[in-house]
Amino acid sequence: MITKKDLNNLEGLFLLTAVAQTSGKRQAAQVLNTSVDTINKYLSDFENEMGTKLLNTNSRGSSLTPSGKKMLEQAHKIKMILEDIYSERPSKTEIKGQVRVGVMLGICSTLLAGGLSDFFDKHPDLTIVSVTNNENLNSNDVSYEVGLAFDKPTRNDSVVLYTKELKFGFFASPEYLSRYGYPVDFEDMINNFRLIVKVDNNGNTQLFKNLFSRAKHISYASNTSFAINEVIRHGGGIGVLPLRFKEQGFVCLDNIPCDVSMTIYLFSTTALKDVPRVRTVINYYKDLLDKL
Repeated sequence: MITKKDLNNLEGLFLLTAVAQTSGKRQAAQVLNTSVDTINKYLSDFENEMGTKLLNTNSRGSSLTPSGKKMLEQAHKIKMILEDIYSERPSKTEIKGQVRVGVMLGICSTLLAGGLSDFFDKHPDLTIVSVTNNENLNSNDVSYEVGLAFDKPTRNDSVVLYTKELKFGFFASPEYLSRYGYPVDFEDMINNFRLIVKVDNNGNTQLFKNLFSRAKHISYASNTSFAINEVIRHGGGIGVLPLRFKEQGFVCLDNIPCDVSMTIYLFSTTALKDVPRVRTVINYYKDLLDKL
């Protein structure tokens, strides 16, 4: 039987997770609409019950001890159990509710939304909450039902549902090419044209570094795909974009081969991937990836 002490310990584990995610007791108290004193009481009781210190607190905030980090892993397992329980709820014919989608920032500007009007006409009670992140999505602290990333998921509860290889090319705006002409080949481009360079934070930095390592005129560099797209669009120079940008008013320099390609992983959790509302959103993004 689950006792009151068990429930208090679960509350302590819950508050420990909240403090870890917000990096401070005061921040956690604000998010949870409770007091720091309440958090201190539950955490103190929980530490006494576990017989070890779980949290270090100083003027800069709070951080987990090694024992606290192990507790966070246990909290993640409990969450997986709850997801299994939730997945047993009877399916309803209507698709309704909220689905959180974790999307790496570089994918947002690539995976241009399409067919949303028809999608929401068909599922008027469904809400997609897109959570962008410029790092990978493998952290246990990230909460989402569907993920889109350039990194293969490594979390124990993740399952890859679809992959898409994204091919790139060299692009410029019509205005830039009209003003400065077309490069004859790769050597001409890196020696005589302005280049716009993507500096990535998702583990693919070397792709772009190698590509432009001998470039003489790098006019603009950014880790934000949106900025790169807009600078190229407004005549800043030549840069690397996914091939689908041929449809977005850019000119692809087809005479210059580009060897850059990256894989997009569409994934969910084992417990949630077949929940109707989640599966509906998964299928929507799969269709988008098919069109890339």
